[in-house]
Amino acid sequence: VKKNSSLQLLHLVSARATRACCPSLVSMVQENLSLSDLSLGRNAKLGDDGVVQVMEAVLEAKRISTMGLKNTGITQRGAAALAK
Repeated sequence: VKKNSSLQLLHLVSARATRACCPSLVSMVQENLSLSDLSLGRNAKLGDDGVVQVMEAVLEAKRISTMGLKNTGITQRGAAALAK
């Protein structure tokens, strides 16, 4: 993943993303310096572990103001991990 200073919005809704995609998603969050809006909705196979992995990168980046997680397969366990 190359650093990109112009990507602001990335909507991967219904992209069939799975937990296996998460290392690439994490790299994308880390490398795209102007990203402020990330939507991963309707990717039910991300699950708890995948969503938490991406959210950790988002929180570390401290620049993403909007994150869409509707229908990502997250359960109460994953939601509790995100709430910490």
